[in-house]
Parts: sequence; structure tokens; C-alpha cells
Amino acid sequence: MAGGLPLQDIRPAGVLLAAAAVAAFAAMQWPAAGLRRAEARSRWASNARDGLNMAGVLALFGAFAACGYSLPAAALVAGLLGLVLESVRHGARTPRGAVIVCLVVGVAVALPVAVAPPFVTGALDRLLEVLQAPA
Repeated sequence: MAGGLPLQDIRPAGVLLAAAAVAAFAAMQWPAAGLRRAEARSRWASNARDGLNMAGVLALFGAFAACGYSLPAAALVAGLLGLVLESVRHGARTPRGAVIVCLVVGVAVALPVAVAPPFVTGALDRLLEVLQAPA
């Protein structure tokens, strides 16, 4: 056991897909930064940027489903990671900085999540229990 997680429970293909999805999401931040600047001139640029973000979240969703998450849990985790990456992108001053920040934060967050679905889903279950507990 490695840190309480049985090694046979890790899905290497899913972890590799998660890393690839994070890299793809990060790479999409370069054109997204250009679209962000174009939003003042072109109305369609906002929709194109949203489409890039949606494609990135769908890639993350597929990767987390391949890691062993149920489809609702994969959707939740992918959506949250997409929000985090979109938020940290705004702190970057250049498109290259946006890619680097998204890649570093994405790998730091996604790989532990991809390796340990039982721990994450257990935490989500406990959170749901707390939220649904009578006052």
C-alpha cells in the first residue's frame, strides 16, 4: 500500500489521460487569452472562449471517468478543476504565463485526484452528509 491506497486500484491509463487533459486545457489558454482581448471588438469571441473552456472540461471529465469516478462525480470534479484553472489563468499577465500557471496548478491538483478516486468520492459523500444533516 502506498499512503493507504492499494496500488492495484490506480488506473495508469486514467492518470495519463488526466495529465493529457490538463496539458490540453493549459494549451487552450493561449488562444483563450487572445479571445479575451478580442471580446471588446467581437461579440463571438466570448462564445469561442466558452467553447474552449467547455472542450477542456469535457476532456477532464473523460479522463476522470477513466480513472474510475462515477459519471456524476467525474462531472463535478472536472467542472471544479475547470473553474480553478480558469480562475488562476486570470492572474497571469501573458498568454505564456497563463499556459504555465494552468499547467502547474492543473498537474498539482489533477494528478492526486486522478490517483485516489476512493478518497475523493468518500470526501464528497461526507460533504453531502453534512450538507443534508438536519439543523
